[in-house]
Amino acid sequence: MVKQQRMPMIATAFLVSSSLLASGCGLKKWWGEESVKPGVIEMASGAECPPAIQIVKGTAEESSAAFECLATQLNDLWTQVVGKQKNVLNDQEISILVRKGLLKIGPNVDRSLHNVFGVKELLGIKSSLSKERVDSWVSLVRKHRESVRALYLKYTATTNPITYSDLKTAAKVASELLREMNWSMDSDELGEVILAVFEIKDRDFRSALVPAAQVGINFLNAICPNFSARDTWNTREIGACLVALTDHFEAGAPWFEFTMNPVENVSFESVEKIKESMRLLGERFETWFRNPALAPVSIAGLIQLSRRMGVNPPNDLIEKMDLVTRFNKDSNGKFIHPSSFSGIFRIMRQYHTYLLDGLPVFVEAVHHKNCLNPEAQSWGTCRLDVTPDLFGRSRAIKLAMKVKNPNFGTRVTPFDGGRFARLMFFHTLSGRIIDAFGKTHSEEAEREAAEYSVEDLGATRPDDTPDGVGPPVPVPLQRPNVISADLNSGSDDMMDLIRSGLQAYEVIHSFVVNILRKMNGLPFEEETTIREMQRSFNLKGLAKLITMTNDVLVLRTKEDRKDFESAVKGLLANITNIMPTSSLFLDQMAVTAVITLMDSLSDYRNAYLEFLTGKQISIFDKKGVEQYLISRDDFVAVLPRLVARHFPRTFESCRKFGFERSCGIALDGVLPDSQRNPGMINVSDLDVMTIVLSAMEGLLDSCDMDGDLLLTWKLIKGDDELDCGYSRAKDFVQRLIQSGIVVTSSTDRRLIDFALNFVNSTTITRPIGKVMMSSGTRRHVVWHLMEYGRYRDASIGTMYGVFAEAVDMDRVKAAIKAQKEARKRGE
Repeated sequence: MVKQQRMPMIATAFLVSSSLLASGCGLKKWWGEESVKPGVIEMASGAECPPAIQIVKGTAEESSAAFECLATQLNDLWTQVVGKQKNVLNDQEISILVRKGLLKIGPNVDRSLHNVFGVKELLGIKSSLSKERVDSWVSLVRKHRESVRALYLKYTATTNPITYSDLKTAAKVASELLREMNWSMDSDELGEVILAVFEIKDRDFRSALVPAAQVGINFLNAICPNFSARDTWNTREIGACLVALTDHFEAGAPWFEFTMNPVENVSFESVEKIKESMRLLGERFETWFRNPALAPVSIAGLIQLSRRMGVNPPNDLIEKMDLVTRFNKDSNGKFIHPSSFSGIFRIMRQYHTYLLDGLPVFVEAVHHKNCLNPEAQSWGTCRLDVTPDLFGRSRAIKLAMKVKNPNFGTRVTPFDGGRFARLMFFHTLSGRIIDAFGKTHSEEAEREAAEYSVEDLGATRPDDTPDGVGPPVPVPLQRPNVISADLNSGSDDMMDLIRSGLQAYEVIHSFVVNILRKMNGLPFEEETTIREMQRSFNLKGLAKLITMTNDVLVLRTKEDRKDFESAVKGLLANITNIMPTSSLFLDQMAVTAVITLMDSLSDYRNAYLEFLTGKQISIFDKKGVEQYLISRDDFVAVLPRLVARHFPRTFESCRKFGFERSCGIALDGVLPDSQRNPGMINVSDLDVMTIVLSAMEGLLDSCDMDGDLLLTWKLIKGDDELDCGYSRAKDFVQRLIQSGIVVTSSTDRRLIDFALNFVNSTTITRPIGKVMMSSGTRRHVVWHLMEYGRYRDASIGTMYGVFAEAVDMDRVKAAIKAQKEARKRGE
């Protein structure tokens, strides 16, 4: 809930208008007689009132004094101005006051007229302005002044907790004020009134005003079942809905208070109360948002508003919005059904179930100064030391560390409370994605999302009861619901989801950013990060690149991996292991890992640029869009230090093997030149390097069962560490080529695909691949095979050596030659 400027609009409008009318308007006594000369009427009170803002910001005494002073002046006004009818000013008389310059609110006569009549209409005063109606408003504001002041002070403070009773009070006050306003307008009329009250000069804002009002009333119709018309802003109906909402959802008060307030003081005892309130609140959501009187939300309206604001969505976004049907069977590409709000709450409920499992651990660490950063004052900034003991205290934290690898990127994405909360939200969202896109997708699966791993929060099912609001309960291990990531196909559910999700995110993000830019007098941003990415590869390529890392981003135990692979591939493949391949299926943890990686890309990119301070340049393309570039030579120069800081295991292993002939060539090779600027790299393309580095680190952790940072092998065995590493590295290189990230000719691509698949085809040829991984080269492989005893282990460095040869063999040969010459010189 927003905490800025929370005083109801009507109270603000009344205070502003009344203070202007009473104290600074330049009124003269002129009705019925000729005025000698213009001048300011001296009010009978003879005293200047405090600023009106004191009514909400001052102490109780200051607030009362300021309000009563203004009320007195407003009352005295009627003794100073005499119209044709006592204690009444009609519209013509008000217009004369403004045109004579005796009542000035705006910068000129026309603006003043618009302001006066606009405020008057918002207050629900559509006929003459009478003392009786003004006194009614004064009495109503006097009645609620102290409540409004208390709410304003509490909502703008950062320490005072917000209670559910505060929400009910706010709803009650707003309802009474809205009932006093008592007007009905359609979106066009409301837009005209807003333009009358507020001078909006920006063309885009003016153009978007009516669509914004239409979207607003559409959302209210999706929430309030008591509305009598679809495009009518009726203040009485809105007020009644506010009161009904707060009454209906009061059973969830502990959860609302948890979400609205800082949780530094959350305790283990309060967790159960919050969980119980979530259960009760789930029932309330189901009954409220299944009401047939509610209207669906129009996607076309949101798109129109976006376009009016100057943010043009991708051409196929509307068609891709059909994806919402997967998440809610009553929704489609044109409308979002109100029952979707219940689904959103179920996501929030499961997210907070995870969060509450680990949150007390962070809170306790802050209290006892046990954070890695003892200066941390809140759970969100507290960094925890990742230890087995920590896993034993919270299953949710253990789950988070399966997808947030603690072996790299610790300076970029440290494991603090804020990162933990994001991971738990991603995991919850991943479960919903699996429900929607899994092979066993059905309405039942949609409401009974089964978690896979027994260790991860006890393999719980969050929605156990028929209405989908039961508490998590243990369930037997079963075939996991998975998404197929068929990267060889031109069409794939997961890639479509990622691509459409990136597009939708970019539209929303750009819309919000551009509104903020407009409010600060800045022009719209014409291009976006996602569009910049398309310079090097399209969104399908990006989706492939991200998705293909799924099998190596999750830290599964050997038993976890066997269970998962046997479940999705079948028992026979696991026993015979004739042709091992990395998984093309994503379960919930794999999807979580993919989202987590996507979320961290910008953090890594900014960290890399710290090594290139002052080295960036900006250019403008043919469309006049600014692009940020770095010199490839500058990048190559800092690459060793960059990898050493953020991926220390990778750096050390590559250093031992030869940094240039492994990491240097491989990482440089995956970053394409700017299309119009040879020798330069687009800053956004640094994300590709992060994905490759993270995937190779994950490959090691996925296959290194004994934790010695090496992949061991045996000559004829189908399930040793190096088999695991080779199959995943082979698929990784192939998918890089397939996605267009590593650029090769069609001939080279066919040869590489044939060679890698042939080597992996049987137990007889597979040792060739093992030797390649152990020796770090595919050259002289027959000779190395004869001496396989010399090459028992593979490392990250040797794997990058093979990777580098797939990228640029000529540079590898030059690097090997340089190594030999350096050894001769004793370097």
